[in-house]
Amino acid sequence: SDNPLSATASLRQSHTRTVPCQNNGCWHLLAEAVTGLSHCNKQPPLPCQDAVLAKHPFRPVISLADGAGSSLVSDLGAKAVTQGIQRFAETMEYKLAQILDISCELEKNTLIAKEARRFAILLVKHARGLLHDLSQQHRRPIKDFRCTLQVVIIGRAQAFWLKVGDGEIITERMYQTLTRDRSAPPRIRPELRALGQEDPDEFANHTTFIDDNLKFRAVQHGLIPAEHLSGIACMSDGAAEKLVSTMDRTVSGQISHWFNQLRQQRIQRSELTRAFYSDKFTENNSGDDCSLALSAAEINLV
Repeated sequence: SDNPLSATASLRQSHTRTVPCQNNGCWHLLAEAVTGLSHCNKQPPLPCQDAVLAKHPFRPVISLADGAGSSLVSDLGAKAVTQGIQRFAETMEYKLAQILDISCELEKNTLIAKEARRFAILLVKHARGLLHDLSQQHRRPIKDFRCTLQVVIIGRAQAFWLKVGDGEIITERMYQTLTRDRSAPPRIRPELRALGQEDPDEFANHTTFIDDNLKFRAVQHGLIPAEHLSGIACMSDGAAEKLVSTMDRTVSGQISHWFNQLRQQRIQRSELTRAFYSDKFTENNSGDDCSLALSAAEINLV
């Protein structure tokens, strides 16, 4: 080209390239659930119907449940399910190692996909069984304990996710722009994405729950490569109300900010609590309970 500016731009472009960052397998976890203001203002006040756990027994495991507002003791169901799923993951560690720790091309490996589906079925059956146990223990119908469910389990090669009902599961991947100038500071860009689809029943003023009416076709699940995963988060619909756009499911950059703080171990649960009760967060929202679980990986820069 005869245009010197165009030639300079092309030269600069040829001297840069963008690559995905790899994590080093070291994950940090944080989880919090707070009572929504609408529950606080009830007489008598309602308990928080969200429950969330993020643990690292053999591998990072997140379980989050949002109790149905119309169910009288769904807070008990949500708590039992999140705790029970953590124990289930520990018990099934031998199977998870076969699914999540073997490197493969997910699109071509039908065996891994089938094993992940079998594991998803077992997990949902286990969650429903936990609610049946509560039903018998308290002599109440299972619908009184029903809740949504989100699960994330991270392996060395793949991460498993499962979703029943509303709320969101968010992934973060970091991209680094490289230049030939070694003295230039690295430029890092996070990319946030919501997994799965919105709950189709949510717009009919009800959602899908773990209960006797649940069909497996309503259970969303999958595997994603873990190598370039820098963060993954689960949130109830109360938290997603402000953190994920209802128009196009664009994710707030606040999630990346929390991921970055977490991988540097510079954030505590109290910061999430303050955020959920801040004027900015509570203004013009439903006042629903809010729960959020964050898992952030340390990143290797090129």
